[in-house]
Amino acid sequence: MELFNSICKALNVDETFFVQFGFVVGTWIVLKFLFLDKLKSVLMTREEKTTSLEKSAEGTFEKVTVLSNKYNQKIEDAFSKAQDNLLQKKDIVVKREDSKFKEAEEEATKLGEREVETFQVELQKKEKDVLSQVDNLASGLVSKLTR
Repeated sequence: MELFNSICKALNVDETFFVQFGFVVGTWIVLKFLFLDKLKSVLMTREEKTTSLEKSAEGTFEKVTVLSNKYNQKIEDAFSKAQDNLLQKKDIVVKREDSKFKEAEEEATKLGEREVETFQVELQKKEKDVLSQVDNLASGLVSKLTR
């Protein structure tokens, strides 16, 4: 104990040091029960909620990704069905219009052939008329030349 007293005197530590030390330790204990334990529990609760929210967010993100993929697949399926439907309708319309076009083409061809036949008949009539007049004109020309 004498050694302890000599060390305290060498460091200029008197009796007030022990009172101050006791006051600091007492204050620490009171603050620990009143403030620090509550602060620690609040921080721990906040950390738990934050990490649980992060895990929940990751789970929600995975669900969103799955739903997004399903949605995109349904959109692609609907688009391909619409394209198939459009192509079928287009083929039907093209066939119908093609048949109408062929009928109109055949009718135009028949009309053209009739016109050609009518023109040929008229041409043959005119040719016969001209040939019949040729004999008359030739004989008239011969008679004029011989006069």
